[in-house]
Amino acid sequence: MPHRHGRACVVKADGLAAGKGVFVCDTSEAALAAIERIMVREEFGRSAGRQLIIERRLEGEELSVMALVAGRPSCR
Repeated sequence: MPHRHGRACVVKADGLAAGKGVFVCDTSEAALAAIERIMVREEFGRSAGRQLIIERRLEGEELSVMALVAGRPSCR
């Protein structure tokens, strides 16, 4: 079962889904509905819904960091 012990979960399509293949679920019913949308209805395409990732939902702030680096390393 994707939702155990009353914990919320995240259901993700493990494939290219144009950044839209993630469902944040509060209940097991919502998780099962997300699985149906991804795998049965193929809402994100056939290849995106072949495998799923189901994770425990984390609470808190989110941070994204990107860095671009050019040149040579300064230490050898």
